Amino acid sequence: MESGSSETCATSSEYLIPDAAHEEDSTLRASSIIDASTVRDPDADERIHGERAGALLQRMGAMDHVKTLHEKLRSGCRDEVDSPAITPTQAGRSWVDGKNLYYRISDLLPQYIGFSEAANIVGLSESKASNMARKGSLPFRVLWIGNSRVVSVKSLMHVLGVQDSLVHPDDVENGASHVSEE
Repeated sequence: MESGSSETCATSSEYLIPDAAHEEDSTLRASSIIDASTVRDPDADERIHGERAGALLQRMGAMDHVKTLHEKLRSGCRDEVDSPAITPTQAGRSWVDGKNLYYRISDLLPQYIGFSEAANIVGLSESKASNMARKGSLPFRVLWIGNSRVVSVKSLMHVLGVQDSLVHPDDVENGASHVSEE
């Protein structure tokens, strides 16, 4: 009996996609998976980040909220002070209409979350987090709004090492369309 060479795949490549990301009627296939760590072109890397975010947001059922933000950006309703600075390579995507449509993923999230939720996210009980806050050893800053303690989502993302990617609406929408059922 002869075994295949080490360069031969004995099964379909579809097993490479986790079950949550692959369904029989999904348009997402193993051939569309790209190892982002090997991408050297900044423009391609930017598009991949946006498309991954869009695919995730589509799976979470959040694209209606995202499209509302995109409409606001495209209609020019955003204060330019709130728009992130873009690199010269990103400016090429803005020359047609003269608008900076880029935004950060954190723009889709609430500005603050409750203290107990933040403590839970980092794996602490509320009482342990309160003690750490009093001692100044809590890894994120606690803010008081009225009688409630809150934590900035951006600071929590930083503590958790979650990248606040700069994305373009077109990329996010393309990624969402790859996994949509339409």
